[in-house]
Amino acid sequence: MVDADGREEVVSPGLGAAGAAPADTATRAEISARRRGMMALFTTATLMNAAMAAVAPTSTIWAEPYVGVMWSAFPQTLTILGTGLGALLLVRATSWLGWRASLMVAFAVGTLGGLICFTATLIESIPLLDGGMFVLGLGVGGSIVSRYAAAELYPSHRSGYALGLVVAAGAVGSVGGPLLLYPMSSLMGSFGLPELSGPFLLAAVVSAVAGLGGITLPRHKAPRGEGSQLAVLGSVFRSGSARMLLLVMIVSQLIMVAIMTAAPMDIILKDGTLVVVGAALAAHAGGMFIFAPLTGWMIDRIGARKVMFAGLAVLVLAAAIGAGSTMSHTVLGSISLFLLGYGWNLGFMAGSRTLATTLASNGQGQVVGAVDAVVWCVSATGTIGGTALLGAGGYSIMSEIMGILPIVTFLLLLRSRPVAAVSPAAAPAAAAGTPERTDEAA
Repeated sequence: MVDADGREEVVSPGLGAAGAAPADTATRAEISARRRGMMALFTTATLMNAAMAAVAPTSTIWAEPYVGVMWSAFPQTLTILGTGLGALLLVRATSWLGWRASLMVAFAVGTLGGLICFTATLIESIPLLDGGMFVLGLGVGGSIVSRYAAAELYPSHRSGYALGLVVAAGAVGSVGGPLLLYPMSSLMGSFGLPELSGPFLLAAVVSAVAGLGGITLPRHKAPRGEGSQLAVLGSVFRSGSARMLLLVMIVSQLIMVAIMTAAPMDIILKDGTLVVVGAALAAHAGGMFIFAPLTGWMIDRIGARKVMFAGLAVLVLAAAIGAGSTMSHTVLGSISLFLLGYGWNLGFMAGSRTLATTLASNGQGQVVGAVDAVVWCVSATGTIGGTALLGAGGYSIMSEIMGILPIVTFLLLLRSRPVAAVSPAAAPAAAAGTPERTDEAA
């Protein structure tokens, strides 16, 4: 509907005049700009996730002949550390530069990182690859937090819809990216270049395309909020229940990163091909994202705490099947990788959503971005740990050890209280020993 002032009123379908949700009132020009911005964010998230899904296993496979299995994941470790740092820097930059400029800078950095990695494969330089992967990770941090830009395009009651679209874009990229491993490698080989240089060149190209797409992104600046990121993060660490949420997120991410770093290497060491690697990674990515809507429904229906328990249980099952399947590229191995992805989805989504809803609303996106950075940086140890255990004891031993972590976390979560609200203002009270206010719905 269009009112007397020429503004378009969008009413959620299925609601009466009384309305259970506020109307979305915007001019046609604002709606058009919003749609252009969402299209750009969806496209850039798809491209960047596809690039990283292809680059991560490629860097490990390429490095192995030079440094051995145990250290082959070091370039990927640097990428994860770079991603965490990039996310932290970008959410701060948006307060000063706005989303458009900040994301365009991030994607430009990603382009530079991809080119450095491509050059490293041509001259066979491990140090140059390490540096390029770190720089590429800084750029990827932009795509990690771009979901907050999407949420800010819409009124608060529709921000979840916008955030979900960008997450869905990540699903498309993560499933499609591994399937590009063989075509890109074959293309490079046809030009007489190293085959494994293909995914790195792809990363540079898609980062550049994402940067060009950033022209249509919103100019507005993210709210700074009250207090600093460090102050609110300090409140998170002081809250026992919030620490438990963070632990579930970290363990879910760490196990997923460790096994998915080791699995492609295990396939190659057992004479598998890039086609098999791509199929295994696509199956895992499917587990990470296909049932995301179901996970959201479960969180709403039975509560995030029960969903976290389910996620940890699925991670244990995935590790057990992986340990028993002997080879990561058998049918059972693929089932294990799919379950690994879904266990991560349950634990990470439930933990992050609950933590986000208990944070102070002002500047919430920046704080959650900082939490993302902490999770990524801590889970970086999983890359080195996965290949180190693979080299020392094989895929089965690595899976067995990784399966112990969710069991311990499950028991700790069982003893913990429901999550308490977290805000900078609550920090002094918590430090003084005031009882935490718990959110029983969580």
